[in-house]
Amino acid sequence: MVKRILVPLDGSALAERAIPVAARIVRASAGSILFLRVVSTASEFAVYMNQPSVLMQEAIEEDLATATEYLTKVAKSELLAGIEMDVGIFTGSAALQILDVARTRQVDLIVMCSHGETGIKRWVMGSVAHKVIRHSPVPVLVLRDNGDKSATLCSEELGRPLRVLATLDGSPLSETVLEPVVQLATKLVLPDQAHLNLLRVLDQPNRYGGWRSQTHIDNKMVEQARLKTEEYMSLVADRLRASMEDIPNLVVTTSVKFEMDVPGTIIKVAEHGDEGEENIGGYDLVAMATHGRGGIPRWAMGSATERVLDGTRLPLLVVRPYVTGK
Repeated sequence: MVKRILVPLDGSALAERAIPVAARIVRASAGSILFLRVVSTASEFAVYMNQPSVLMQEAIEEDLATATEYLTKVAKSELLAGIEMDVGIFTGSAALQILDVARTRQVDLIVMCSHGETGIKRWVMGSVAHKVIRHSPVPVLVLRDNGDKSATLCSEELGRPLRVLATLDGSPLSETVLEPVVQLATKLVLPDQAHLNLLRVLDQPNRYGGWRSQTHIDNKMVEQARLKTEEYMSLVADRLRASMEDIPNLVVTTSVKFEMDVPGTIIKVAEHGDEGEENIGGYDLVAMATHGRGGIPRWAMGSATERVLDGTRLPLLVVRPYVTGK
């Protein structure tokens, strides 16, 4: 259950795109929001070490005062009326502070933008987002600054089912994304409907059920792999539907694709949909685990997730398997 959301802010309008999305989720779950801002420390002014230390300390104190004023203003926004809120201001590494607060303040979800403030005195939201998704103890919803659909996620009347794409690789680890994405999707659309499509992208199969990039793959092997994968996907979907008997507004479907470029295919399907399917035009949200199959015959979920994060314009929900797979 998503009850407490952490929203890191850096003072920029781009980072603030996370606020209405977080507000919609907590209103649906009767939860609360914790706003966090990390300000500059002396180490970030290393290039100015020829300046007196008192000047650096004054700069830090000024940043702290500005951050306090900023978060106070955010908390008074009409958009957040009636929502329980806390604020936290820290110094140091932005990513480390976000992760520490997530661990110690009983946070269920982090909602953040991939890019924010620019300039010398800033923390780069893009690199911070990467660090957070690699180590976060809770799911992370990353919103994009380049035309993403974050407005769709906080729309009161979407006028159609919310389209969500969750990727699997055939492993139990990758399946840990399912529970968090179902919780998030149902909170975003309640009481409207959501469509969750489970996608598995495979490169070329070998006779042992693994994957290889070499040629010499005949049609029979491909068809056997397809049937085996479709059977697996159907079992996962049936199991998910059985666990969602009390969630009638969520429709679950599956799809399987054979492509060499797994992250690129995920992005293409997510943003444009598949020809001949109802989701022409793409999805509103993508969900992935950071790790999946182990060993040589696999595609690395961690690197694939980061490639999708860098390449898509869509909001991305990222889940570390150990979070839900305790």
